[in-house]
Amino acid sequence: MKNNLSVGQTVKIIINDDEVGWARIVSNTHAIIEGVLYDSDINDQDIVTYDENEDGDIQVTSVTHRKYPNRKIIKYQTKDQFYTLKSILRIVKGDAVNIIDPYKDKPGIMAAAAMKGIGILTLAEGIGIKND
Repeated sequence: MKNNLSVGQTVKIIINDDEVGWARIVSNTHAIIEGVLYDSDINDQDIVTYDENEDGDIQVTSVTHRKYPNRKIIKYQTKDQFYTLKSILRIVKGDAVNIIDPYKDKPGIMAAAAMKGIGILTLAEGIGIKND
């Protein structure tokens, strides 16, 4: 394996020039991203190919499979809205992660993810979350 990596090992991985995350090694060329990343096209549970850069660090070279190709950033008003949408998304094999809690008159922000064809914004509107 590259860089003395072993299958199942969790490593720091360079996503792009500005972002670093964690990944679990599944072969000498592939890893599964662990943890949700917000500033890139790579997300939790995506399968990526990797290689070593000039400094010997592990770096993403491409995305092989996207677990959640449909992702949205959603503003919400109450924690109940967040937990309700998260529960609904889990039923349809999706998920949601809280980014910022609502505070006073400021909305909270979540990242919601699901498979293609799932109307995340429609589900959100169905429980009273309005995103303009």
